[in-house]
Amino acid sequence: MCQLRSLSLEFDLIVYAPYRSVEGFINDMEEFFNAGDNQLEMLKTLQETARFEVDKMMLTDAPLLFPPGQLALAALGNSNALHRVIDFDSYLRGIFSRENSMHTMSELSESLDAIDSWVIVSHSNVCPLTEQMCKFQINILYWLGTVGYFCFTWTTVRP
Repeated sequence: MCQLRSLSLEFDLIVYAPYRSVEGFINDMEEFFNAGDNQLEMLKTLQETARFEVDKMMLTDAPLLFPPGQLALAALGNSNALHRVIDFDSYLRGIFSRENSMHTMSELSESLDAIDSWVIVSHSNVCPLTEQMCKFQINILYWLGTVGYFCFTWTTVRP
């Protein structure tokens, strides 16, 4: 969870990070695939890579637009695309078969694709708002190092 507080504007912005969701999905994958020792080690590698993916996501607007569970699934999907540890589509179908969800698999796929788009656009070298995003990050670092008033601006990058 990241909490920003502005004393002058009197608001709290709380953004829940998906790190715990990643851990929860990894634990669920262990049970879903009846992971042995070798696959447990590979799932831990998947989790470490997913954490790096989450770090990238946290520098975008995605945490403001998507719930932590979807961010975690997107990070795990990207990590799995790199390592090929599990059949990720089978896992997603398994989630939907166990839960009574009001959403469909295609809606989830659209959300995961949208999250990927946010990350790609935000980390692209051709992004016209890169300088503004750096200024935002500097503002956050300044705020973390001080107690008191600060100026908070959020830069939105549209894919």
